[in-house]
Amino acid sequence: MAAPPSPALSASQLATLAGLGEERTAGVGDVLYRLGDATYPFIAIREGEVAILDAAGNEIVRHGASGFLGELNLLSGQTVFVTAVVTKPLRYVAVVRDALRALLFDY
Repeated sequence: MAAPPSPALSASQLATLAGLGEERTAGVGDVLYRLGDATYPFIAIREGEVAILDAAGNEIVRHGASGFLGELNLLSGQTVFVTAVVTKPLRYVAVVRDALRALLFDY
């Protein structure tokens, strides 16, 4: 059985996030956040790909263009449960926790 496709952001959602966040890049092998980190930004992927790894280093899923990274702990304040590693050169929008929370609670 194939895994269901990951949710994707629409062009208007990406534009809204771009207005709140900062455009960044990352190279293959860069770690965006890792197990145990206290904080990290919401990540909206414009180009590239990121693998999500469990605590043992096993790949859970990959996210590509129009995908996003952000665990529930981003909103709850818990530490990170997984690691995000860049697998293809990445261009993304990083939105800090407080800006994301304000956006979500405005709607």
